[in-house]
Amino acid sequence: MTGLAGWSRTVLALRAVMLVAGAGALVGAGWVGGFPVVGLVVGGLGLLAALIQPGGFGPAVVIGGAAGAWLARYGADPAPATGTVLIALALAVHHQAAGLAAALPSTGRVDPAIVVRFIG
Repeated sequence: MTGLAGWSRTVLALRAVMLVAGAGALVGAGWVGGFPVVGLVVGGLGLLAALIQPGGFGPAVVIGGAAGAWLARYGADPAPATGTVLIALALAVHHQAAGLAAALPSTGRVDPAIVVRFIG
């Protein structure tokens, strides 16, 4: 994370997407207090690690923390379908952004055609 001033806007935007998507998934998964908070704390530490080094284990810890908090929150009870889909979407976005951030150098840029093709 040295030389933040030299990072391209693309890399900074990817880290911001990782932060928002990961935090949204963690908060949505278990922000009710009690035992799910353990998953949130572990996932939050993983989110910090993912922002520092997206090619490491941080993104997996975020996904595991959100899944653990979701499981601790609902267990065998039926979870709301909308919430499940939104958290899955947030985790997928976090994972994709982390993969792209891990592949790009700190000064790298992404061709807009690649983003359009990926969204399509």
